[in-house]
Order: sequence, then structure tokens, then C-alpha cells
Amino acid sequence: MRTKHFAYILTLILALAAFAQPLQAQNNAGESVKKFGQRVKEAITDTYHDAVSAIRGESSSDKNSSASNRTALSSAPKFYVSLSSGSNRAEGTREDPFKNIQKALDVAPEGALILVSEGNYFGTLRSGNIIVEKPVTILGGYNADFTERDVLKYKTTVCPSAASNETQSGKGTLQIKVRRPGAKVTLDGLLFDRGHSIAYNPDGEGKPEGVETPAMQPLGTEGKGGEKLDETTKTAQTAIIFLDNCQSEVEIRNCAFVNAPDGAIRGTVGAGVEIVNNVFVNLRKSAVEISGSMIARNADIRFSYNTVLFVWPSDLEELEQGFAYRFMNGANSYLDHNILGCCSLAALDRCRVEPIKEKEAQKVTSAEYNVFFQNPLGDIALPGGDRPILVMVKDFDDVEQLTGVAGNRDTEDPEIFEDAIDEAYLSAFQTSETMFMNRYSFEKALALFGAVEEFGAQDIRSENPLAPTRRERR
Repeated sequence: MRTKHFAYILTLILALAAFAQPLQAQNNAGESVKKFGQRVKEAITDTYHDAVSAIRGESSSDKNSSASNRTALSSAPKFYVSLSSGSNRAEGTREDPFKNIQKALDVAPEGALILVSEGNYFGTLRSGNIIVEKPVTILGGYNADFTERDVLKYKTTVCPSAASNETQSGKGTLQIKVRRPGAKVTLDGLLFDRGHSIAYNPDGEGKPEGVETPAMQPLGTEGKGGEKLDETTKTAQTAIIFLDNCQSEVEIRNCAFVNAPDGAIRGTVGAGVEIVNNVFVNLRKSAVEISGSMIARNADIRFSYNTVLFVWPSDLEELEQGFAYRFMNGANSYLDHNILGCCSLAALDRCRVEPIKEKEAQKVTSAEYNVFFQNPLGDIALPGGDRPILVMVKDFDDVEQLTGVAGNRDTEDPEIFEDAIDEAYLSAFQTSETMFMNRYSFEKALALFGAVEEFGAQDIRSENPLAPTRRERR
């Protein structure tokens, strides 16, 4: 009995310690986000090592800092992966690369750098998922001899086939299970597409003019899949990235998440997460849904310069979910300079309430300098009675749950994308009653990088992150 009392008291002390964070930190969140957004933009348009410094708030003119980042990358153990020339019985060197990302992950030590050339990778022996259990950095987008890196030219894709359905274990196409606090996992330049492994209506129902496929079949129901819709398959209900109680920091940048049947990034974490400069298109339920796992403190999640378009409900018959970003419990969320559009229920979900009143009062949920695009019902969902309260961006000043709301705006004009958006898909999304999770063109999704200046995913620089530091900035 004494042991139980002691454990209860200790838990209470830890929780109260979390509530003791100064309120000034929340008040300053809105003032700092614009400066943070500018740092992110500069980072995106610079080399990889300078980007790391910029995101962390270090001076771009600090040569020692840049040199340190360059040295950290250059001195890390390196493993090379090439689908076209590699072998899983190789040494994993540049001249003798592995064939699969999973093999490199199994062999590499903590802190390793894994460089991946162009090709389609989705698990050893073409199984349905990739498992990350060590803090490593994975960089996609290299050419065949690893002399050049261009994420959108030398595409490193994770596009599971219809035949891989039901071969995966766990809740994600790529699962991060790193348990070591103080470490970091970085994913940069991986292009995910589940469009070939979704089952679509075999009778062609729910296919508006100009759209690639019929509607997605209900989960567990057979339909037509594969690149040419000539294979019989079932849709596997897994997220693209699943954070399985990850206790290391996670950084996800310059990636694409297209045609996701159960959300793009989901899970639970005990440390910080940065999701920067990514494209999310055609998602079921949500783009990002991350909860914190620590009692004594919240995880900090930064979601900046991302483009999110076309988020569907969990089921066509019921308008449940359909959010770009969900503010979950146990996490402080800082959103800025994103484009959040065409969400079936609302761009943001702030319906989750912490079970402890004091912790709810301390939670930071900030959304500033974002563009909201054609969200038909609302831009944020708030707790209501039997259904959520849906609020448009023009009324964000009255949303007490949002810590910061400066600089947000909305637009109905698709011209902001300068022809990068699929107009036939956009028209059908807003008007069709039978369309549901129809496949979106992967190439058209990638065209959204750099489509809108200042907001959403920006251009990705075509540079090798191991190259020497440039002396002049653009």
C-alpha cells in the first residue's frame, strides 16, 4: 500500500512540475512564430547543413556552427543503398551498396547516415513496411553513383505494390520505434505513395471525369489496384509513417505523402517533432495526428511550410474526421506558413481536451501565418455537444483554444497554385457525391513543391548535403 501511495505522489509531483512552466512562454509563442517561419524559409533554400542551424535558431553567419553541422554529417558512419546496383550481401559502401533501406537500417549503428539512390523501396523482399529502430539520418534523392542529389529528379520512392498488401506488420508503411531519449531520427527526401496499393471500385463507380480512378473500396473489401488497376487487392489500413512511442526527436523534411488510406503521420512521441517543407495530398482521416506520451511535459511539434490538400472522412457515408492537422493531447503544436486546403470536415481539429484541467490550460496550440484554401465546412473544429463547432478563419480571434492566430488568411482562388493543382480533381472534390479517396496523380502532387511563394512546401535545393559550406548565401 505504501508503495502505491509513493508512486501516486511521485506522479502528481511530476505532473505539477509540468504545469509550472511560465505562462510567458505561451504569450511569446505568437511573437516568435513569424521569425521562426522566416528562419525555416531560409533553411529550405539553403544547403542541408545550414538548414539544420537555421531550424535550431542558430545564426546563419556562425561559421563554427555550420562547420560543426558539416562535420557531424561528414564524420557519421555512412551506408549506401541502390535498388539498381545493390545487394543485401554487399558491404553497404558507395562502391558496393545495399539493395534495400531495411538492410541498411539493420546493419547501421546509431547516428549513421544512410544515403539512398533513386528507385522504389518498401521493405526487404518487397514486404509492406520499413522499420526504424535506431536514431539515424536517411537521405533520399541521389543519382546512381551518389555524386548528385536532387530529390525531385532522382526520386527515392516508397510506393508499395498491390501485392504487398496484408504482408506488413504494425501500423505504418514506415514505422519509427526509437526509444532512446536525446537522439534524433531524420527523414529527408523520401517520396511516399500508397496509390497503387489501394483497392478501387471494380465496377468503375465514383469516377468523375478527369480523375484517375474510381472511388476507394471500403476497408476489407476487394477491388482493383496496382498501377494500371489490373490487379485484385484489398486496402490495408495503415498510416504512411507511424511513430510507435518514439522517445527520440524526429525531423521529417522534403518528403511527399500521397494517397494515404489511414493518415500520413500518426502515433505517439516523448520528444520533439519537426515536420517541415512536405507535401500531403489525398489522405483519409488526417495528415498529422501525434500525441505526447510524457506525463510531466508536453512534446513540442513544429509543422511549418507544408502543403496539405484533399483530406477525406473515415467513411464516405459519415462525415467523421477529415482534418489536415489534429491538435492532440500531450503535445504543444506550432503551425506556421502552411497551406491547408480541401479538408472534408475542417483544416484543424482542436476538439481534444486534456483530462487534467491545469494541463489543458498550459497546452500551446498555435496556428499563425497559414493559408486556408477551400475548406467547405470550417477551418477549425472545436468541442461541441453531439457534433463539433466549425469555425472559419475570419473568426479565429475568438477561438480561445488557439494560443496564436496572427497572419492567417483564406482564399478560394486556385490560381495561387499557378496550375500546379489538379483542377479536375479539385472540381470533383467539391461537387461529386460519389467520389471518395480516388487516386491523385503522384507527379502532379510533386508539382506542388514551390508552387506558392512564402507558403506551403517550397522548392527543394538540388545540392549534396555533404558538399563544402558555401561562403555566400542567396
